[in-house]
Amino acid sequence: MPDFVRTGQQFLENLFAGEFAKAVEFFDPTLRAAVTDQQLHQLWTQITTSFGKPLKHAGTRTAKTLSSSAEIVYLSWDFEKERIDTRMVVNNANKLIGLSFETPVIK
Repeated sequence: MPDFVRTGQQFLENLFAGEFAKAVEFFDPTLRAAVTDQQLHQLWTQITTSFGKPLKHAGTRTAKTLSSSAEIVYLSWDFEKERIDTRMVVNNANKLIGLSFETPVIK
């Protein structure tokens, strides 16, 4: 398993465990300055209030950024009410430089 995928998995493990201070340690300094562990906790509370608890890992996919200076990891999880994709952009130092939670839409 590539290191950047492992970074994404470890971030989510901390998030799911409610260890927000440990989760933000995976952020690069710029993202860390923009998102505190308290803000991450608030976001996680909103997600679990809307979608329920995470139940099982549903898939992993990766992509390269156009500049190839970072990798994109999508970790899909089935929650009680809906599937959520966590999209993480991981730099060459294996730190998150981008993060979003998305509901996949199939057209």
